[in-house]
Amino acid sequence: MKKLFISHPMCGKTNEEIEAIRAAAIESAKEFLKEDVEVIDSFFKDAPVDAKPLWFLGKSLELLSAADVAYLR
Repeated sequence: MKKLFISHPMCGKTNEEIEAIRAAAIESAKEFLKEDVEVIDSFFKDAPVDAKPLWFLGKSLELLSAADVAYLR
């Protein structure tokens, strides 16, 4: 099983829209890889209110370093 990092635009989207995009990405990755995946959670629902874009980038890069495969949209 591979560790999957998902990256996609989130600005202006609801949590429900983001979760739907991520679910589709997971299914796409499973189909492409022909195996199940362990999703690295990079949807920061509990981010600090005053978090700047670089905070999100830094956290994402940290998580990406543990991934076997990345889904970028």
